Amino acid sequence: MSTSVVVVETGLDPQRLVDLARCASESVTVVVVGEGMLECGACDAETVGLAIDPIDTGGAVNAIADYARLVGADLLVVASSAHLREVMPFLALELGAAFVADATALRRKGEFVEAERLLYGGTAIATVVLQRPISVVSAPARRALERVVVESRDVTRTTSRRHLVNRRPIERDSALPGATKVVSFGRGVRNADDVALIRGLAEQLGAELGCSRPIVEDMRWLGVEHQVGLTGTTVTPQLYVAVGISGQIQHLVGMRDSKVIVAINANPAAPIFSVADVGIVGDLYEVIPRLTEALARRGG
Repeated sequence: MSTSVVVVETGLDPQRLVDLARCASESVTVVVVGEGMLECGACDAETVGLAIDPIDTGGAVNAIADYARLVGADLLVVASSAHLREVMPFLALELGAAFVADATALRRKGEFVEAERLLYGGTAIATVVLQRPISVVSAPARRALERVVVESRDVTRTTSRRHLVNRRPIERDSALPGATKVVSFGRGVRNADDVALIRGLAEQLGAELGCSRPIVEDMRWLGVEHQVGLTGTTVTPQLYVAVGISGQIQHLVGMRDSKVIVAINANPAAPIFSVADVGIVGDLYEVIPRLTEALARRGG
């Protein structure tokens, strides 16, 4: 029987990774890596916890590898979070596994696993057959909206050649990566003073402010922490409002997994409408004030 282990950090929702793993395995177990009280989003798979700090790369690698061997896993699907991205290649090396990053689809190909991943900013799809008895793949995971406490298993820390020297928080002006609502704008906004128009809509929605690459690199109206897209931040909010954004592929790859996408653009042929759930064709300078006023009357 083929067996998969899905690996996430505490606070991440494993369901998307579980769905991927089920396409290639008969049995799926979720492992939550963290310390103290272990929580993750509820999902339809058995869930256990490994009490270890994911920043301790060596310890996390050994703990996950030992658990994979214990359950006889032939596939590990690992969340591509900030800390686990460092763990993945070492984990593949420890297990002697085939490895592919950012998988969008998985399936069984005889005795091996076949994976699909995006190339060139999402303009092409590569299909890769992982020709090893065990495979490690990574995939993005959303932050958990629902949290459940999972069983915790202590593990013995092992000596690693990597040592943590120091930790310090990075100060950011935006909470964009974990936002549940995002309002972004692009070149359709003509002047720097008009950004206040978009901020007003974001405030009424209780949303974070985002933007496309030209606003940061060409106009310099906002800092890079607000940029959504291939060279900025990838977001997966419940609501994403794109105002005056044409929708080039570099931007789409950073927001197309949003649950509900609303596009406002004067050009009916703008690519952003290809991924939108709701599309409004019109001048943003007419649409946004009316929309903001309507939200204000309804209390957001």
